Amino acid sequence: MQLRSRTKVAEFKATTQAKIDGVLNEYAAGRISREQFDAVYAHYASQLDLAEAALEESNAGLIEGAAGKTVGVRQSWLGKARGVLIYHRRSRQFLEALGSFDVQREAFIEQFRRTVASAPGKTGVFFRKESIESGRWLLYTAGKHTLVVTLFGHEPSPAQIAVMQRLHGDFETANQHLIDGESIAAAALAFPFRVVIQRQITKE
Repeated sequence: MQLRSRTKVAEFKATTQAKIDGVLNEYAAGRISREQFDAVYAHYASQLDLAEAALEESNAGLIEGAAGKTVGVRQSWLGKARGVLIYHRRSRQFLEALGSFDVQREAFIEQFRRTVASAPGKTGVFFRKESIESGRWLLYTAGKHTLVVTLFGHEPSPAQIAVMQRLHGDFETANQHLIDGESIAAAALAFPFRVVIQRQITKE
């Protein structure tokens, strides 16, 4: 292999290793989910393997076109909020379904009941998530008056969970005069969650 080609492969290998270090830090900081980490890490690891093979076989052509595909990998495994289901704890009724919440209630009702029973009466300190069919996830967040179930396509990252907890807190603050009672006028409620659902739809 010519010196120029060997240098090119070495630079590609170093760049890929730096990207691996970056994704390790992203996961440690909670900016990506475990599923997303696994996919992106595997992608970078395969690029390192190509670099090693290129050096062993003296064939720089093996790394041609290998870079630049990570954005697609990240996007394909990004947790996306598809729908939100809002439950009022005092009246024991579902208030609203936003977006596309196409999960049969029988599929999650037992976990939902356990969440309702164990949720403390304080916003922002409790959440539970579970994997369901077709690689989708349900995130349960609890507030003083309500419990929210969010359907995600792929696993939500800690940062996304924190956003949903914040939105849940905003929902209860904005509607505190409407949800602190037995009967709820759902049509009068403000839904901060709607912004997230609409943003996800717009991106697609």
